[in-house]
Amino acid sequence: MSLRFACLFLVLAVFAAGCTSTEPATTKPTEATAQAAGGGEITQASVSNGNGQGGGQVRDVAPTLPAFAIGTASVDNSGGNNLTFTGTASDANGEQDLQFLYVKGTTYSAASGFQFLGTNHTITSAERNQTSEPASFASDGYKVWDCNGRDGVLCWKYNLPVAQFAQAGTYTFNATTGKASSFASSLVSQMLTGTVTSFSQIDFSPYPVDSTGAVQTGANWGSWTANPGDANVTAGNYLKLTNNGDVAGARVQISFSGTAFVGTTDSSYTVPFASNVQFASCDAAAGTAPSACTFSAWSAPNAGAVTVQFAGKGHVLYVQYRVVSLPSPLMAQSYGATFTATEL
Repeated sequence: MSLRFACLFLVLAVFAAGCTSTEPATTKPTEATAQAAGGGEITQASVSNGNGQGGGQVRDVAPTLPAFAIGTASVDNSGGNNLTFTGTASDANGEQDLQFLYVKGTTYSAASGFQFLGTNHTITSAERNQTSEPASFASDGYKVWDCNGRDGVLCWKYNLPVAQFAQAGTYTFNATTGKASSFASSLVSQMLTGTVTSFSQIDFSPYPVDSTGAVQTGANWGSWTANPGDANVTAGNYLKLTNNGDVAGARVQISFSGTAFVGTTDSSYTVPFASNVQFASCDAAAGTAPSACTFSAWSAPNAGAVTVQFAGKGHVLYVQYRVVSLPSPLMAQSYGATFTATEL
C-alpha cells in the first residue's frame, strides 16, 4: 500500500470515528417514557365513556297576584246582587301552575260570630288556553283567561253572589292562587273591603184584616159606622204590615191624604183630620192575630199620620185608628180618604 492511500484510509477512519461520537445515542421515547419524563410526544387515544350531560334544576316558585281590585263594593242582601272583583294571577313557572283561585270574605258580629262569602274556583286547562275574555261567567261566578300569551299570567273576574239574608256587615276580602295540590305554595293578596247592607221590605195587605187576622177583601181600612156627633169612633178592622226584610227595627209612616174624610155622595160634607185622628198599633210574631196582640195606647190627636216600628224581622204590625169626634150635622153617606204607607 502506498503512503497516499494509507493517509486517505486514515482520514476516512478518523471521519467515520467522528460521526460515531462517544455520546449516548438519542432514541425516540415511548409513550411510557414520555409520560415519565414529563414531556414528549403522546400518541392519540380514545376517551372511554365520552358522552355526558350538563344542566341544573329550576325551583318551583310561589305565584303572585299582581292585581286585585273590587268593583261593586256595596250591595244589600235582598238576593240576586253581586260584589264584583277583577285581578291577575302570575306564576314564573308558567300558567300550568295556576290551578285555583279563591276569593274569600270574612266578617264578624257578636250575635252571629264569623261569617264568610266567596268560593274556590278550579282553573281548567280550557281556561288557561282561552286567549280572550269569555262572554259569560261560569256557574260559580268566575271567568279566567290567558290575557297576554304564554307569559305565566292569567286574567280573571269574579261576580260574588250575595244570598238573601246573608249576614250584613263589612267584609274583609283576600284572594289566593297556586297549585290545587298545595295551598302552602299559594300567595295571599292584599286585603280589600266590601259591604253587605240589610235590605228592607215592608209588605202590607191590600185589604184590612179583622180581629182574627182574616183578610176582608173589598173592604176599606176603618169600616166604622156611627152617628153624627159621636166621639171616639173606632175602626172596625186593622191595617196589617209585615216585615219581610232584613232590618229588624224597620219604621213605616202611615198618613191619610188631604185634610178630611170626604162624603162620597155629597163632598160638601166632611170629617176633618186636624187634631181629630188617633192611632194604636201592635207588633207581634208572624201568625199572631190582632185579638191576641197587645196594642199601644192611643196616640195624641193629630191630623191623620203616625209612625210605627217593628220589633223584629218577620214580625207583623197591626194598626188601628179612631176619629175623636164626628161633626154634627153630618149627612148619612159613606166617607173616605186615601192613605199611604212609606218606609222611613
